Amino acid sequence: MTENKRLTAVMAELGITDNGLAHRMFQVSKRDGGPVVSLKQANIKRYRLGENVPKPRTVTVMAEALSIKAGYRITAAQIGYAEPPGTQINPWRRFAEQCAAQRYAEFLASCGFGSLDHNGKVVA
Repeated sequence: MTENKRLTAVMAELGITDNGLAHRMFQVSKRDGGPVVSLKQANIKRYRLGENVPKPRTVTVMAEALSIKAGYRITAAQIGYAEPPGTQINPWRRFAEQCAAQRYAEFLASCGFGSLDHNGKVVA
C-alpha cells in the first residue's frame, strides 16, 4: 500500500501527533453516540504509512476529530479516504442537545421548580 500523504499533511498542518489524534478520536467517539473508537498511536501511524486501512466508522470519527481541531470541516476525501455512506456525524447535534437542556433547566427554574447550580442543572 502507499503512504497516505493527505492524512499526514493535514495532521502536520494542524500540529497534531499520532497520539493526539488517537486521543481526540476516542473523545469524539465517546460523545457522538456511536461505537467508541479506541486506538493507539501505532494505529494512526499505520494509517498514515498506508499499512492499514481504517474501518468506515474510524474514518468518520477521524475526520470529525480533525475538523474540531481545525475549526472547519475536514472531509474523509481530504484525508485520503472515501466518505463512508450514512456515517456522517452531525457536528451540531451535541450543541443543540446542550442548548435544549439549558433552556429546559432555565424554564423549570423560572416556574419555581428549583434553581440552577453552577453547571446549569436544576436543584431542588
